[in-house]
Amino acid sequence: MVLQWSLFIYLVNIIYTMKTFKKLRYFLLVFVFSYTSFNVNAQDKANRLVNQTIIDPTLNTEILYGYCTAEGLASSLVFSKYYGESLMNYSVDTFITSQIANIENISIKIVFGSWCPDSHREVPKFLRIMETMNISDDNITIIAVNRDKEFSKVDIVRMGVKLVPTFIVYREGNEVGRIIEIADPSLEMELMEMLK
Repeated sequence: MVLQWSLFIYLVNIIYTMKTFKKLRYFLLVFVFSYTSFNVNAQDKANRLVNQTIIDPTLNTEILYGYCTAEGLASSLVFSKYYGESLMNYSVDTFITSQIANIENISIKIVFGSWCPDSHREVPKFLRIMETMNISDDNITIIAVNRDKEFSKVDIVRMGVKLVPTFIVYREGNEVGRIIEIADPSLEMELMEMLK
C-alpha cells in the first residue's frame, strides 16, 4: 500500500509539473481531493467506537448504544444471552436465500434496541441470514438506540425509524424496503420480496 501511494505521489508530481497539461492537472487535483476525502470517511468508519454501553436513564439499566458489530452483539454481556437464545432453534431458509444471495450492491442499516424483545429475537436471525447470503459486514451498519429511540450521532427521526428493530435495505444506494419489528411471514420472504 505504501509503495502504491508513493508511486501515485510520484506520478502526480510529474504530471503537475508539466505545463502543457492544464486540464489534466485540474482533473488530477480534483481526483486527489476526492480520494483523500474518501480515505478520511473510511478512516472515520474504522475509528468509530463500537459496541459501547450506557445506563439508559429511562430504563435505569445497561444497554448497547451507538454503532455495533455482529461480533459485538454476539459477545456483549448486554445482548449475547438473547443472541444465543434467538439462534438456538432457528435455521435459515436457504432455499429462499439462495435465490437472492448473488444480488450485488446491497447494503443494510439495522436500528435496534438491546432492551427490546423484538430486537432480541429478530436481529440475530437477520444477521445469520446476511452471513448465509455472504453480505459483507462492511455493508451492514448496526445502530443501537436508547429507550427513546435516539442515538446522538445519527438522526433516527430523519431516518423515519419509529419502531425497533427496523431493517432498512438498500440496493445501489436506494432504499428498496424495510422490515419493521416482526417479519411476516419470515425475514427471508420479506427480503426476497424486496430484492427480486
